[in-house]
Amino acid sequence: MYKFIRLKDNRTGLKYPFILLCETKEVLLEHTEKYMTTEIKKGVEDFMKITNTIEKLDNESYSKSKTSHYTSGWAIAIDTITKNSDKPWYEHSVMLENKVFQGKMKCLLNHGNILLRDSGSYMTISPDMEIIEEIIKDEMIYPNYSEENISITKWEGGRHYYATIGNMTVVDKDGNQKWNSHNEAMKHAKEYLKTF
Repeated sequence: MYKFIRLKDNRTGLKYPFILLCETKEVLLEHTEKYMTTEIKKGVEDFMKITNTIEKLDNESYSKSKTSHYTSGWAIAIDTITKNSDKPWYEHSVMLENKVFQGKMKCLLNHGNILLRDSGSYMTISPDMEIIEEIIKDEMIYPNYSEENISITKWEGGRHYYATIGNMTVVDKDGNQKWNSHNEAMKHAKEYLKTF
């Protein structure tokens, strides 16, 4: 069972969308696999798409040649860390992934719980926050998804299509997470969405 809560910050009046209340290491690991992996994949694709066309340029040309902009926070973080380092970008991506996970685990162990967003970010409940809504679900699926949140992607040069709903990778009942056509991936995503 998974508990999703909505919070209100009583200082600012800000109301948060549903966030997963995580109280065990097992739930944290499951969330990392189901949601964080997708966020990292999108960031790496975004980073590679832009940098592969300019990777052989010197630093001055590199700065001038960036006509495209990253759309992923993960790609921005990799780019920022890599700019001033001799290490390759993929080492920084792995290092960042480990640091984020360690931060989440430390937060869980120190506070007894952690709030996990579908984007992979996290926070704790402060004394100024109150729970305004709570939903218990059998599956780790955020309650605020619709068909608008379905995205179909294909690696450049790849032949398979992948579906996500928000930041969650779609996996069919047979464990498949890649399909041979855009339509097939969309069909499985819509079927998966019905289980919400």
